[in-house]
Amino acid sequence: MKFHLRVDDVDAWVARAEEAGATVLRHPKLEFFGERTALVADPFGYSWFLATPVEEVSPQEMQRRWQAALEGEA
Repeated sequence: MKFHLRVDDVDAWVARAEEAGATVLRHPKLEFFGERTALVADPFGYSWFLATPVEEVSPQEMQRRWQAALEGEA
């Protein structure tokens, strides 16, 4: 099972989760849709997407960034 949780500081939450025994599956990174995200797995078998909003991105800009990433420009 996977959960998505918005947090105030994704980097701090990932560090705290790792200290508590979680495995970092994807380290924090800035995504094209304006969130800094990470993925951790807890010792009980659950996966957690952790996200911190960083910027408001319009649908048009999000599409432009997605297309650029697909074309290897991002």
